[in-house]
Amino acid sequence: MYPVKRWKVGVIYRKIIGLAPPPVKRMANVDLQVRISVNIEGKLVGEFKDADLIKLKIPSGLRYPYWNTEFDDIIYQSEPGKCWTAEQLAKVTGGEWIVPPPKDFYIQSFSSKFDSEKTSPCLLLLHNMNLISQILDKPNKFAGAMVTRLIKGLPENCPLLKVKDIKCAFRELGFAARQRFQGKVIAVTGSAGKTTTCNMLSWVFGKDHKISATPGSANVYGNIPGIFAHVKQDDAYAIIEMSINAFAKLPGSVTYEITPNVAVVTSIAPAHIGDGTFDRLARWKSNIFCGMSKGSYAILNRDMPCYEIFEEKAKSLKLKIITFGTRPDAD
Repeated sequence: MYPVKRWKVGVIYRKIIGLAPPPVKRMANVDLQVRISVNIEGKLVGEFKDADLIKLKIPSGLRYPYWNTEFDDIIYQSEPGKCWTAEQLAKVTGGEWIVPPPKDFYIQSFSSKFDSEKTSPCLLLLHNMNLISQILDKPNKFAGAMVTRLIKGLPENCPLLKVKDIKCAFRELGFAARQRFQGKVIAVTGSAGKTTTCNMLSWVFGKDHKISATPGSANVYGNIPGIFAHVKQDDAYAIIEMSINAFAKLPGSVTYEITPNVAVVTSIAPAHIGDGTFDRLARWKSNIFCGMSKGSYAILNRDMPCYEIFEEKAKSLKLKIITFGTRPDAD
């Protein structure tokens, strides 16, 4: 409950949040001590120190990222119009069907929200146990679920794919979908105009071709592989919106895996500078080109600040540059 000034004495407010460790290369096997302190207006009012030390031991061979990016050739065996078969889902995620699916089972979409409008058949990502009761209310809403353990109370015939980590498995499906995709990937970024540009591209290409596109404005690092998990082999275009968050996370720009054929930069504006500079913002945004192959296209706004930074990065990767804008030298 925010802001914290609304908190009431005697009430315990609970929030579950994962701790983000530093990169493995910056970690060492040391003794750790749990310490919790309470401060009010800079004054220490309470402190707890665990007397027992925790022995940190980093497993040998541990690497970042933790998800798999190398997949069996079975990913290429989808039939037209079918996104994922049961065997593909298990192979890509390293999962196991603890409740087997029926013959000829396949999935067209995934959902982590009960109210999401998804193409049937849909697989539920069951990382929120609150969804169980809603599945029971409408058992035909989903064709099955991805879980981390056997869930009691579900219909006995509800197919369950058990994986180690649902978010990781979903990301792996997205990366596998990109590797098998033979169409063109158009990535769009900018301080303004991303969603509008994606909508216009979807309307233009969608008239004559099968396409997949970013729904709404789900454009951060964690969303993009999940969006690509919905891209089918027979789609002609995948139109993906990307915010600066997609380029600024470890282990680097998401475009290293979602290699665009075309990257569009709509604008650079003060709204996203924060406490930085235009140069810093532009350098982060130019990471949209990372992973693109020689001869791919960079579509750049010639009027935007720091245009030269984008041009330099695109040229260093030997991309073909097309510019738009009001300047006389714009294409």
